[in-house]
Amino acid sequence: MRTWLASLLAWTSSVKDEQDLVNGVQRHAWELDFEWFSFGVCTVLPFSNPVMQMRCNFSSTWQRRYSEAGFLLVDPSVQRARTCTTPFLWQGELMRKMPQFWEEARAAGLRYGWACSRTNASRHQSMLTLARSSSTLNVTELNAKELKMRWLAETITPVMERLLIAPSHQARHYRLTAREIEVLRWTADGKTQEEIA
Repeated sequence: MRTWLASLLAWTSSVKDEQDLVNGVQRHAWELDFEWFSFGVCTVLPFSNPVMQMRCNFSSTWQRRYSEAGFLLVDPSVQRARTCTTPFLWQGELMRKMPQFWEEARAAGLRYGWACSRTNASRHQSMLTLARSSSTLNVTELNAKELKMRWLAETITPVMERLLIAPSHQARHYRLTAREIEVLRWTADGKTQEEIA
């Protein structure tokens, strides 16, 4: 495990571009016995229209259908990932939501999956999904592989943010002037615009 982790960290620290990131995630997914992967990051800025950037190796037919049907807005795994950072399997209650979606996903070869999301200090949300067409994930396999799967999700998050989020959408830490702080305090105290002016 230590050698594997050292290799993972060396790779993520050397990723230069999107294609390198996609190739590396695909290689790691295959090593973990998953044929399919997707990863993405959702910005917090602009607040009125967050930007979602996703990359995957799903079939072009499924990618087109996913986009045209607006599945991103109703995908139960995406909805779950937005509210919980605990890794989860595609099973149980999750699979009972949106049966038409899951039927189409299974037809595209996406039958068994695992997903994990992260929220960073800037409040950007990221998600990694690993999927395959055959062989359910049992407890023995999860015990053997989930730590690596979690490490993969964790270490690609800053790389995704660096490569997929435009600088204009990245959260920044601003320093407020003394006057701006004073105005915010007055607003919090309930002063009107005329009183503040």
